[in-house]
Amino acid sequence: MTRIDLNLLPIAIALYDEGSVSRAAQLLGMSQPAVSMALRKLRTAYHDPLFVRARNGVTPTPRAHALIRAARPLVNELHASVLAEEHFSPGVSDRPFTFAMSDVGEMVFLPRLLERLRSQAPRLPSEVSRSRPRRSFRAVGSSTDAASAVPPMPSDGRRHDAACRRKESHDSDARND
Repeated sequence: MTRIDLNLLPIAIALYDEGSVSRAAQLLGMSQPAVSMALRKLRTAYHDPLFVRARNGVTPTPRAHALIRAARPLVNELHASVLAEEHFSPGVSDRPFTFAMSDVGEMVFLPRLLERLRSQAPRLPSEVSRSRPRRSFRAVGSSTDAASAVPPMPSDGRRHDAACRRKESHDSDARND
């Protein structure tokens, strides 16, 4: 049997639940092309299309139904047991927290962020690594806990928006703010 990349299982579950590559990508915080690439890898690994195009998105094949039936409890258990222990309590945490920011991100976001950290997480050591906007987002989840970036101003003067991203393990705590 082909070696299966277990990181693809949550993507398969999101495709199954959402019935759309675009909606699955949005749910997972991934790009649509990244989810499409993951689907290609799943199709190769399982020797099955798994999800076929339909009028309003994608429809699971019988093999996809079987895969999700087997994978969902395992992924849920993994999340419950491993990620539940990663509860982040800012008031008492002293684990290092790393931000990746562009130059503009440092000017725009960093002062207010550090002010808030000092008041709500006084023991939390923080570090900022400077990077380009795209690299900031790629670093999240590996060596970086959060990233912010302001893309370069378009040459034609159009408006652009700032963007932020953080590790999923911090989502539940961030929503309480």
